[in-house]
Amino acid sequence: MGGFLVVLFSVLLLMFQFKLISPEWIFAGVLITFLFFYGIYHLQGKFTSVSAKSFETRLFWNSLFIRILSITILMFIAEITWERPFYVGAVDSTRYYRVATEVASLFWEQGFGHLYQHLINEYRYADNIGVPFFLGLLFAITGNSVIIANLIIALLGSFSVVLIYRTASYLVEQSEARLAGWMAAFMPLSLFYDTVILKESFVVFLTSTTAYLATRMIITGGVTNKRIILLVLSTVSIFYFRTAAGAIISLCIPLFFLFNTIKKNPFYSWGAGIAIVALFVLIINLTGETEFFMERIEGGTEHGDARLASVEQRTTWQSLSAGPIFIILAHFAPFPSMMELNPYYGHDATYYWIGGLVVWNILAYYALLGLWVLIKTQPQQSLMVWGWAAGYTLVLGLTAMFTQVRLGWNVMPMMMIPAAIGLKNYRSINTFYIALAIAGVLIIAWNLFRGVGRGVM
Repeated sequence: MGGFLVVLFSVLLLMFQFKLISPEWIFAGVLITFLFFYGIYHLQGKFTSVSAKSFETRLFWNSLFIRILSITILMFIAEITWERPFYVGAVDSTRYYRVATEVASLFWEQGFGHLYQHLINEYRYADNIGVPFFLGLLFAITGNSVIIANLIIALLGSFSVVLIYRTASYLVEQSEARLAGWMAAFMPLSLFYDTVILKESFVVFLTSTTAYLATRMIITGGVTNKRIILLVLSTVSIFYFRTAAGAIISLCIPLFFLFNTIKKNPFYSWGAGIAIVALFVLIINLTGETEFFMERIEGGTEHGDARLASVEQRTTWQSLSAGPIFIILAHFAPFPSMMELNPYYGHDATYYWIGGLVVWNILAYYALLGLWVLIKTQPQQSLMVWGWAAGYTLVLGLTAMFTQVRLGWNVMPMMMIPAAIGLKNYRSINTFYIALAIAGVLIIAWNLFRGVGRGVM
């Protein structure tokens, strides 16, 4: 691993003639990548004899500890760089915070009934109001503290890790499930998105909740009114953060219950599925936003077609039809950008992502292998995992949005399940070399295209 990282950054340095970002950021990215794989390698052999409940507790507290440490580091860097508690260069975060403070004040001055209209007046679109609505109610109770907001988001991230582990426990052996849990807990990109005021951590928490609840009901047969209501409310809530994610999950759920059985009786499964879909449709209609969400989905398709056409016009290989190529790339993307583009504050969030993106670029090949194992061995019971992963990746590819880190990260935590399966089932050193080679080629190619497109080369 160390040799690969040295070679990768040496090639980039030679190709781009010292036009890379400052060495300390590259070193930090290398160190983060190395520490992740080193830590996961050693953790997978520990706590194997403890019970699932004890492991879950360890997993949660370790996840929360590393996220609190990440909050401390990011806020310290932010304070000394631009004297604000938000990560350097934050735009959406600062607006979410401002609107959340307004929601908190409005809650006490005019009551709960005025909050929704205020949020719509501010954002216009319903799928942007989730974060300020949640934080606004939090601030109404706790006060307008950025630290408290970050800690709550870190808690959600830690609960997401536990839900991913629980979901994996229903599908694979404990060794694979625990490896998936450790990787979700310490994945470097999670240590950024689970510690800042953005919508991504909420999307991951809600999608992890729906995947866990649906999988639990099918595997255990424990269908209860409480679980059905929680599943539906989680699915509906996703639409107030990211419409595309909500659309994919809401498509996966009926298919999941249709193709599975509960207690070996398909009618139980179909009945539960029908009840979930009916309740989901009812609540969506009650929100009054059904037409908006449909328009948003259709608009996303049109935006994707326009974006594809635009990208194809700027390439020399437009005759190859970029769409299918983008779908393939969407699985491995996004890629770290290491070209020096002279950001206003000396650095921006892209610098923090380098190590995490290199980690994902390597794990992506194992995740692909793991998805194949899941689909081959238990396609029905694991549909909530591979269906969500494949559906979201398809959307990223068709809309050419796979280069957006904040969008790509939404599916990565759940992809730790197939990544763990791939690592456990394909231990050959040749497989590892293939993963490294694919990651290296794609990272170099991306930085080359980025450098040419930004006029740096």
